[in-house]
Amino acid sequence: MREVSYKQKRIVTLTGEQVTQFYSEKYGSPEFPLLVAHMSSGPIIVLCLSKKNAIDDWKKLIGPPKVSDARDLFPDCLRAKYGDDRDDAFNGLHGSDNEESAEREIRFFFPEMILEPIVTGEAVTDYLAESVNPVLLEGLAQLCKVKPVDPVVWLADWLLMNNPNKPQTDENIARTPT
Repeated sequence: MREVSYKQKRIVTLTGEQVTQFYSEKYGSPEFPLLVAHMSSGPIIVLCLSKKNAIDDWKKLIGPPKVSDARDLFPDCLRAKYGDDRDDAFNGLHGSDNEESAEREIRFFFPEMILEPIVTGEAVTDYLAESVNPVLLEGLAQLCKVKPVDPVVWLADWLLMNNPNKPQTDENIARTPT
């Protein structure tokens, strides 16, 4: 397994209200008051991981939520090493269940981060076919016509000037001195 890296890190002490908000789906369960007390009892380290399959790889690294299961089934996982098996609320680590949860949790701890959707599969193929390929083909055709001394620099400049995503402005406004 590749080493897990992180994009953001914070050390924070949560209030009871923040813990209640973060674990709202567990509200009303018998262990909820203990969870709130434990999670607000001192500082925690919060990481925003970034890598392909980060959620699944992190889950494998930390192990099952029940510390006793972690110790029995995966003795080398982090929860087996650092969790307190007197109570599963003290398993030592948290991992998002899925991408939707991860996004919500990242926004909770790192509201300043910009989370961009990752385009995959057919959406990538469509984007390339509709937006990138026509511009690149036109640029390459122009390159063949012009035959500049430094074709790489010429093409780079041409692509910058003909970027379809570049904001379009009225030339008169753009040339008006400020």
